[in-house]
Amino acid sequence: FDFIGGLKPQQSFNKETGEKEISYEFVSGPFTDALINAISNPGKEVGLIIEEINRANTASVFGDIFQLLDRDLYGASEYTIKNSDVLDYIQKQEPFFLGDEIKIPSNFSLIATMNSSDQGVYVMDSAFKRRWQFEYMPIDFDKAITKDVKIAGFEVRWKDFAELLNQALSNLGVEEDRLIGPYFLKGHELKNKS
Repeated sequence: FDFIGGLKPQQSFNKETGEKEISYEFVSGPFTDALINAISNPGKEVGLIIEEINRANTASVFGDIFQLLDRDLYGASEYTIKNSDVLDYIQKQEPFFLGDEIKIPSNFSLIATMNSSDQGVYVMDSAFKRRWQFEYMPIDFDKAITKDVKIAGFEVRWKDFAELLNQALSNLGVEEDRLIGPYFLKGHELKNKS
């Protein structure tokens, strides 16, 4: 309901009866908002960034939208869905949208990050993962804004300390996904001697 949108209670005041009334209306989520933006602006590239996608059960979050992730040669969804709540909402927001099915247009990109070393997060199944292109991002202290911050009490740069620590951990057989990343500590933490 948070990602796509869903029916949520809306409170209103009936002037005739003087009573509060509850109705249920579709409230859009970031996916639906971005989809409408892409539909409304076909010449504009629209992207939606999902941070740490594996922190949620992707099958539950995506629901029937999952089918739209298969893209054709031009980048549009190969398949369509008929989600009446989302479709009705799109048609209210974009009156010139005349379709009776939903698809992701070619100008709409989904970008997600994922930390594979996090424990206790949801595992994504291969059917979901094969619909994405993966790019491995290695540990890189050179791009960290804290790389030159000196650790309080040691006067050693964070980059130098962390790289030596990771080398020592690697020599002990610790896997890469268990090593210290550049943002393990924030700048103010590095400057705090205690």
